[in-house]
Amino acid sequence: MDENNSSPCLTFLQHEAAYRSRVFKRKHKKKRLSARDLLNACVKLVDDYDCEALPDIAPDDHAKIVMPTLNVTDTDDQIFSTQVLYGCCRYRKLLQVLTTRLFSCKSPSIQCVDQTLYTVLGYLVLIRLEELTFENFRKFVLSQHPKKLLPFMQFVFSQEDLSKACKPEWIKIYDTEYVDSLIGRVSAWRLEADDLSRRLEEKVSVIKQQEKHSMAFKAFNLSTSQKKPTIIDENKVPLPPPLFKAKPPPVWKEGLTPTQKALEAVCKESREKLAKFYSSPKNQPFHLHILERPSKFSALKEQIEAVRKMETEYIPPRARPCPDPPRDPVKLTTSAMLREHSLYQKQLDEVRERLKAFEVDLRDDSAYKCWQEGMRSRDKILESVHRRFAKAAVDACDQAAADARNAKAEENREVVKKVKEESQKLEALKDEFLVNLELFNRLRRENVLEGQIAVKKNAKIAEKSAFVQKMRQLAHVRRLARKDENNLPHIPGSEPTEETEGLPP
Repeated sequence: MDENNSSPCLTFLQHEAAYRSRVFKRKHKKKRLSARDLLNACVKLVDDYDCEALPDIAPDDHAKIVMPTLNVTDTDDQIFSTQVLYGCCRYRKLLQVLTTRLFSCKSPSIQCVDQTLYTVLGYLVLIRLEELTFENFRKFVLSQHPKKLLPFMQFVFSQEDLSKACKPEWIKIYDTEYVDSLIGRVSAWRLEADDLSRRLEEKVSVIKQQEKHSMAFKAFNLSTSQKKPTIIDENKVPLPPPLFKAKPPPVWKEGLTPTQKALEAVCKESREKLAKFYSSPKNQPFHLHILERPSKFSALKEQIEAVRKMETEYIPPRARPCPDPPRDPVKLTTSAMLREHSLYQKQLDEVRERLKAFEVDLRDDSAYKCWQEGMRSRDKILESVHRRFAKAAVDACDQAAADARNAKAEENREVVKKVKEESQKLEALKDEFLVNLELFNRLRRENVLEGQIAVKKNAKIAEKSAFVQKMRQLAHVRRLARKDENNLPHIPGSEPTEETEGLPP
């Protein structure tokens, strides 16, 4: 199909695939480090190689191992870091002289912590500055603190300081022509270095001015007067209505509740039904008469198990003895003859030296050498014994500490157990005391109720007896009054009239 006449769906799919590929490349693109991070990575790489690297590992192999931990993922950054590590290892003596003289000349203004930083920058200035270009070197310098690198820039790019301080030591290691060319190449960048040093001096002066605390006049921080709190009259403010609080249900103190009593009665009835059902002979479990007959099942079982155990018993294989080593004679090859000749020549030289010493110095040191070898072997044995004793002592101390720890833990467990038992006893005593207190309060309440009932009963009896006594006295008074009326003489006008006839006597 022609591209111009392609369908819109196909065009959309092509654009979407291109967009996804760009997004994938953008996400998985290896990020390059900044000048500050790259210089710090190089410093850490060199410092780690000097402190923790094995003696038989190459700088390139060490860089491949350590760079992933420093987040150096870009290929160019990895190559640069590897080359810096290799150069610092190759020109170690050259850079060591440079850092030593730098610390001796600029000791008041630099610190020993930055020795690895000065080593890396010294390698870049002395060996790689033309290849690196001064613009990239300026980025490395400006990424660090100006107080650190100002003395370094003043010392490294000064031809007089290098000639007086470093050249006498460099001549002992390298040729004079190479040292002169090295100093000449560095001095060629004098103008750019002076410009960069001036810039660092300005930064240092600004930092010093910022560090100085000048006196400034500030107004007094006078606090404003606080408003007096308004007094609220409690009589005018309506109080919120009291919350409704329901009373708890009364505690049932007369044994089991009616529901519990009904449940117990139902359970008791069901248990009695089950016991009656299984007590009848019709509902007994089924017994097999074959199990009650005598049999030899246990003996046959033991016999079969013994046979199977013998069949499955593991018999370890016996190893064959080692064959005897071959006793072929040593072939007199060229290497064997040269080896035997050198050994024989060494023995002849030792005998010749012993005879020469005996003839010239009139002494024979064979006994001394034998004694020396014996003492050395004795020292080795004593050292091994001492090492074993120290190891055994350390193991014994560890075991004693472990035993003491276990004993202390066991003692703590016993103490905890005793405390738990005592707390349980106290809880039991507390529960018993509460039960007794409840019983005592109940008895006291019952006694009070009985006393109140008795008082009420006695009061009623007393009222009734008083009323009966009063009625008896009244009846006695009436009887006496009647007797007096009968004994009195008849008085005229004392006959009862119609008005007094209905009155009681």
